Amino acid sequence: MATGSQIDTDILSDEIFDVLCSMCKDKGKNTEGEKFCVDCHDYFCRACVQVHNEVPVLVGHKVLDKSQVKSGTSKGLPRAPAGRCDRHGHKPIDMYCHNHDNVGCSTCMAVDHRLCKDTFYIPELMQKICTKLHPQ
Repeated sequence: MATGSQIDTDILSDEIFDVLCSMCKDKGKNTEGEKFCVDCHDYFCRACVQVHNEVPVLVGHKVLDKSQVKSGTSKGLPRAPAGRCDRHGHKPIDMYCHNHDNVGCSTCMAVDHRLCKDTFYIPELMQKICTKLHPQ
């Protein structure tokens, strides 16, 4: 009996890739990872690497073609962002204030940007932008 529901072909793709895009994989999509960020230790497809390169805190990261990376490099390593806060050295830079085009840790944002309306947790911001580029 047909139910009329749509099937997400990205998830059910029968293509097999050597490496998957980390951001797409987290959303259950089967997309080839074409670039590797040395700092994030993650692979990205063409669309997601564009998102990665537009996030201010990630701009200085070294991004390579997957052919330049040894197999298995990304296993068990931390996710982006990898930078540490200048003021709170033990905390990762994981927040972005769009109002001031500034990045910092959660403590910096709570203290210095608590009145700003457009503050974002960087990994979630990257996911949202990537979702716009790869709609389901």
